[in-house]
Amino acid sequence: MTEKLHILLLEDNASDAELIERQLKKAGIGFVCERVKTRTAFLQALKTFRPDLILTDYSLPKFNALQALALRKKNAPLTPFIIVTGSISEEIAVECMKDGADDYLLKDHLVRLGEAVRHSLTNRRLQVEKIAAEESLRSNELLYRTFIDSNTDMVFLKDSEFRHLLANQALCRFYGKAENKIIGKTDFDLMGKSAAAKCRRSDKQALAENKINVSEETVGGRTFETRKFPVKLIDGRIGVGSYIRDISDRKRTEEQIRASLLEKEVLLKEIHHRVKNNLQIISGLLTLQAAQINDERLQRMLKESQSRIWTMALIHQTLYQSGNLADIDMADYIRSLAGNLLSSYAQPAMPPTVSFDLVPVRLVIDKAIPLALIINELVSNSLKYAFPGDRKGRIKIEFRVIEADAGQAPMYTLTVTNDGVPLPAGFDSTKNTGFGLQLVNMLAGQLGGKLQVYSREWTEFQVTFPQNHS
Repeated sequence: MTEKLHILLLEDNASDAELIERQLKKAGIGFVCERVKTRTAFLQALKTFRPDLILTDYSLPKFNALQALALRKKNAPLTPFIIVTGSISEEIAVECMKDGADDYLLKDHLVRLGEAVRHSLTNRRLQVEKIAAEESLRSNELLYRTFIDSNTDMVFLKDSEFRHLLANQALCRFYGKAENKIIGKTDFDLMGKSAAAKCRRSDKQALAENKINVSEETVGGRTFETRKFPVKLIDGRIGVGSYIRDISDRKRTEEQIRASLLEKEVLLKEIHHRVKNNLQIISGLLTLQAAQINDERLQRMLKESQSRIWTMALIHQTLYQSGNLADIDMADYIRSLAGNLLSSYAQPAMPPTVSFDLVPVRLVIDKAIPLALIINELVSNSLKYAFPGDRKGRIKIEFRVIEADAGQAPMYTLTVTNDGVPLPAGFDSTKNTGFGLQLVNMLAGQLGGKLQVYSREWTEFQVTFPQNHS
């Protein structure tokens, strides 16, 4: 004992009191003792001395242990109470124990006093801990019950026979029944046979799969999302619990959103279709205009303008025909564009071969159109100027992703190369006055990138621009 016990000794005989105290010290118990002899003094000591242990003779003048027990029960119910007396009948001893005494000893056999004290104090500690645990459990149960009852979702717990063990207020309102009318009932007692059978199947599935089972069920024209999962019950059996959420409003909202998106998708497809048609009309007008002009230079300029218009029209046509209106697959588009340019500009007798090295990248229309126009200019220029007459050759189109270094933005790079007639010595793309390269430089700047030209064994045009440029 590290702390001294407060022992209240109810004893009118001083010699007996001294004998008891001597035995406690012999047992190694440190204590502070207050001895009283009357009912009034005993009651006062309970309030002021606040004893950890009560030792009492059975019979005192005008007062006895049973009366002291009654006062202890009212004023200090958790304080251990041991009767130490000269003699006591078995019937009285049983009566005292029934009334709450922890133990009793005879004065001529005090050798067991230390053991009895320690045992009583241990029982008291366990009793206090049990009361605290029960109080905590009641508090937690109240908190838990308050939580599930305030939940707008319907919460339930069923046993292994699928009988309800718990139903929160939301579930009670749904069934229109008090909880005691739901407890012990199965779904077949509470709803129609078809709906109950569906609930039973999902209950069994949750138990069989030993995991959360999510399902949607329609009851009374409303849609409910049900989440069920296995629960180990107090008796060791496995029941099923979770919650049921009314998602009817959410489903209606989702349907409205889907309908709105479908309407907008149809409208957007129609816009792309009309833009493509309008661009084709413009291209047709340029064809009519070219037919009225005898100047070959002007005719060539009009044809180049038609090519650019057709390049933009192809973007809108591709978006119109695809299932994705947000962006365009550039690899497929570049192949289509190159094929059309080859048939339009190349010499029919000996066209150059075109190869591709393209990563699968999707670009939004604001990036796809300027990049498409850049490709149109670079490929058409190669076809027009790098392969005069019957000259054979090759054109290669590459579109790649450049992985970013630490702290740098990832980049795209477009490269168009040819092995045709090389560029003039000292060629500078930034000072060239040709409209095509001026347009390429302008469009590269629009993408946040720049054009670089290399003339070695192959002539190479390279445009590099950041992925995240807006």
